[in-house]
Amino acid sequence: MEAVIAAIWAIVLEIWPWTIIDPWELALRVRRGKKLRNLKPGIRVSLPFLDKVLTEPSTLQTVNIADQTMVSLDQVNVSASGVIKYYVLDLKQMWMAVHDSDEAISNTALEAVATEIALKRWDHLYVLELAKAAQKRLRSDTRGWGIRIKSFKLTDLADSKVHRIMSSNGDNTLVLGGE
Repeated sequence: MEAVIAAIWAIVLEIWPWTIIDPWELALRVRRGKKLRNLKPGIRVSLPFLDKVLTEPSTLQTVNIADQTMVSLDQVNVSASGVIKYYVLDLKQMWMAVHDSDEAISNTALEAVATEIALKRWDHLYVLELAKAAQKRLRSDTRGWGIRIKSFKLTDLADSKVHRIMSSNGDNTLVLGGE
């Protein structure tokens, strides 16, 4: 019974002739799969089966950068993680530039951090300088994406020992490779 109700509700939403865009949202209407138009907040008419309305918060968004291990100039394994704060300014531009904005921003930040770490020796890595340089690279690399990077902060930076899983031997125990 729940599946039937869910199916009926999906059909109702598909043929519903209007969309409400909240004041804290940006919206993009795609008509017939090819015409794109940014929409302002309010009640907007949409043509059933011809229009698709995509929304995204216009408020501050954050992306957590998962702990990643990289190698410094002097071959020290360095683990780093961080957080990015950003705003979406132009939804049409963002959707045309990247597929998954959070993943793209996260991966671009990891690349920026890895590049900065690779250029310095471990004893010359300073959190604030590293974050500032990575933020500058991140802003440059995301130019043209329809977003504005507010800030990038490192939450962790540490030297670490790395063990890579190499293979599995016949008795289901893992064999670890050292540094």
